[in-house]
Amino acid sequence: MRLTFRLHLLAAAAALLALASCVSPETVQESDSEIMLRRVKAVNRLTLAQMRVTKMATVGDLPLDSARGMRQTVAALADALKIGDRKAAYSYDTYLTAYVDLSEIGKEDLTVNDLVKRVTIRLPEPEVAFAGRDAEIREDHYRVTGLRSDIGPAERAALKEKMNAALRAEVEESEEFRRPLLENARRRGEAFFTELLGDLGYTVTVAWGKKEDAEKKDDVLLSPPPDMIDEWGVDER
Repeated sequence: MRLTFRLHLLAAAAALLALASCVSPETVQESDSEIMLRRVKAVNRLTLAQMRVTKMATVGDLPLDSARGMRQTVAALADALKIGDRKAAYSYDTYLTAYVDLSEIGKEDLTVNDLVKRVTIRLPEPEVAFAGRDAEIREDHYRVTGLRSDIGPAERAALKEKMNAALRAEVEESEEFRRPLLENARRRGEAFFTELLGDLGYTVTVAWGKKEDAEKKDDVLLSPPPDMIDEWGVDER
């Protein structure tokens, strides 16, 4: 009988330990703010949007009236004397992504109001990165006639590198690509974190950028313009 009773006790203890191991740490150890912070940091780097950019380039003779300098002029004259045409068009795709780095999110970036069940999370601004490009360029048009030389692999490879360098410069200097990608990333980021944190019963507000930058912006907006100092009645004593 004692042996049976002890076996029952051991079985009950084992069942309790198994039950305790199955209980989520979110329900017994952490507050809502701790759960939210852990969920956000677990994401680490979050890709929110992607864009495909097609770059095109052509190969052809340089018109004489477009030549600049002696070297180009001589090349244009030589091409004009050759028999036949040498024209081609190539393209390839490059991929851009917009992402947020959540590894440095801290408690100060998460404001939880338990009374009204509202949480505000401040995220770093999305960043744009090159995610890759096609291995080969596409041949959209090719016309080599007469005594002209073919456009070989080496020339195509050199053309692709020039296209890639030009595209990188365009992306870095122009907002044409970055603006729609970043806007899409912010929209998706707000939807993602609203779902990630909202299942705890909170209304979620997403703010972007560092808190100190927002405070500096507010200070600028609240400060009177220099030409309005007299109207604001500044006392210099």
